[in-house]
Amino acid sequence: FPVTIAGRSLETKIKQLSQDTTEATADKVAFFLKQRYGDIQVLANADFVRNPQMLNGSLRTPDQEAAKLDQFLKAYGVYDSIAVYDREGTFRLQSQSKGTSLENIRPQGGQAYFQDILTTGKAYISQPFVPEDERTNKYSIFLAAPIRDKGQIVGVVRARMPVRYMSDVLSSQQQQNPQEGDLTLYLVDQQGVIFASSTETVSTQGQTLTAEKLVPNFGSIQSLKEIETRTVGRESLVSYVPLEKVGQAFQGELPDLGWSTLSTIAQDN
Repeated sequence: FPVTIAGRSLETKIKQLSQDTTEATADKVAFFLKQRYGDIQVLANADFVRNPQMLNGSLRTPDQEAAKLDQFLKAYGVYDSIAVYDREGTFRLQSQSKGTSLENIRPQGGQAYFQDILTTGKAYISQPFVPEDERTNKYSIFLAAPIRDKGQIVGVVRARMPVRYMSDVLSSQQQQNPQEGDLTLYLVDQQGVIFASSTETVSTQGQTLTAEKLVPNFGSIQSLKEIETRTVGRESLVSYVPLEKVGQAFQGELPDLGWSTLSTIAQDN
């Protein structure tokens, strides 16, 4: 009888630790995204980005202006590409220090995100995607913001960030909780696809990793948008935390991405 009580007490403690860690991870991811959301808006307000000559394609020294985008890449350290477009979505300038991206030079005016920015006037965070020039099939996201002149939107600036920097956030949180044994943390997108992990960089090589493979009926859990911890079979404990449920100070400051954090931990730990 005492052994049963002790076993249940330990199980309850492990469940709480798992949920607390997953919530803390979601909070840190939300904070990281809030910083990046601020980055792109700072860049959109830079004088050289708002330069009418850049936006109308009449720059005499485009390389000098591209060098300023490169300086932004170096200063923030998490982006690998920046591009500037006029209000119609015509490509005007891109960073060059880490190579030029073919996807940047395509017209963007017809893209849903571009129209969303023109309509709402707000910055934008994309869902994870694999860049055309990414040979390893590793995920990235992009952030974009409206460029304004006298209150009017005159263009859009877009920056690309490899997802590995969010994996670093997960890894850091995992390392802070060594007492939880074989804990693994994941980021899940709105489609239920796992795009970042605390143990390795997720790629689309081979078969896409979905949360459904770790948590049966994950779709029904995701649709409820509630924090939950449950036992899956006899092998693992799983905690699920939607990003929108954490970081109270950030509510209303980030777009609703539909992302969540997920953790798994072996039951025998």
